[in-house]
Amino acid sequence: MPMSNKRGIDRILAINQDNSKVFAAQHLERRRYRSIHPTRIAFIKCMDGRIHGPTITKTPLGLIRPYRNIGGRFDMGWDGFQKDFNTWVDFSISKGNYVLVLITYHYSKGDDKHRGCGGFGHDGEAARRSAIQFKREFDEVYTYGGPVSAIVCGVETDSDTMVLHGENDQLCNLLDTGILTESEALDTVKKLFPSLPDQVKIDLSPLVSGNSRHTSEIVASDRPICDAEHQEWVLGIGTGYDWLHIPNQAFITGFYDPRIEQVIEKAATFLLNNARKLPAPPNDFVLMISAPFLCDKGPLRKLAHAKAKFVRELTLEVIRSKVPDLIPYLQLLVGVVNQDNMVFETIDRRDHISA
Repeated sequence: MPMSNKRGIDRILAINQDNSKVFAAQHLERRRYRSIHPTRIAFIKCMDGRIHGPTITKTPLGLIRPYRNIGGRFDMGWDGFQKDFNTWVDFSISKGNYVLVLITYHYSKGDDKHRGCGGFGHDGEAARRSAIQFKREFDEVYTYGGPVSAIVCGVETDSDTMVLHGENDQLCNLLDTGILTESEALDTVKKLFPSLPDQVKIDLSPLVSGNSRHTSEIVASDRPICDAEHQEWVLGIGTGYDWLHIPNQAFITGFYDPRIEQVIEKAATFLLNNARKLPAPPNDFVLMISAPFLCDKGPLRKLAHAKAKFVRELTLEVIRSKVPDLIPYLQLLVGVVNQDNMVFETIDRRDHISA
C-alpha cells in the first residue's frame, strides 16, 4: 500500500533505485556466500506479496531464484517453465553446482479462510496437496537425491515460519525449534532429508537457521496482524523482480502457465479487491511489466524489450476485457531489468490507462 509522498510509479522507481544499490553493495557478500554454499536454490512459490525468500531466510539478495505463479501452481509439462528452468539447471550443473528447489505453499495459522492462499480459495490444505503433487511430478523428471532435488516447504504467513516436509512424512515447524545455529540447523536437515547430497544439506542449513531467527524476531516484535494481511498495490507480470523485495507490496506472476490469460485475470481481480479496500487514492496502483536480460550485448536487451511490449499488450487486453473496473485505479510501468545490477529501465510509463 503506498505510504510515502511518492505516488505509484515514482515510488516503484525509487524502490528500484535504492534496492539495486543494495544488490550491488552485496556483490562481495554473494561471492563469499556462494564460495561456502555453492548449491543453487530456487523457490517455487505463489504470487503472494507476503512471501519473499531472502527476507524469510535472511540470505543476501540474488541467491534464491524465484518462480512465481498464482497459488504456486506449476506443471512440469508447461513449455515456458521447462525452457526457463532447464536453462538455469544446465547453467548450474555446468558450474559444478547442485540444484535444490523448495516447492512452497502458504497458509495462515490464525485465519486461513481470510489470510490464506487466495489462489486456492483460502484453502491451505488444497495448497499443500498441490505442492506435494508437483514434487511427485518433479521427482519423475529429476531423481531425488541426485544433482537436482526438490523438497516441499510450507510458509505460515502470520509469522513467516517455514514448515519443512521431510522424507518420511516428517514435519518440522521452525517456530517450534527456537533459534537454531547453522550447526543445529544442519543436524535438523540431516534428520529430515538423509538422502540429499551432503553438500546440499550443508547449503540448506543456513536457510533453516535464518528462518528460525527471522520467525523468532517476528514473534517477539508482536507484528500487527494487519501486516500479515494482503496490502499489495502493485501487479507485476513477467520476471526480473528480485529487487522488489519489500514484503507485501506486489502480486507477481511469471509467464509460465500456458493459460496465462486466466492467470492475469485472476491476479487483476485480486488487485481490484485490494484497490477497493486499501486507504490509497485512485490511480495509485501500478500495473508493472518486466522482462530481464543477463548481458547488455548482442540481441538480449532488445529481445527483453520485445517481450515486455508483447506482455504489455496481452495484459492490457485481458484487463480491459475481463477486469475493466481495475483500469481507473491503475498506472502502467513497462521496462526491462539488467540482472547484473537489478537496474530497471523504463520503456513505457503511463500515469493513466485508457479504458
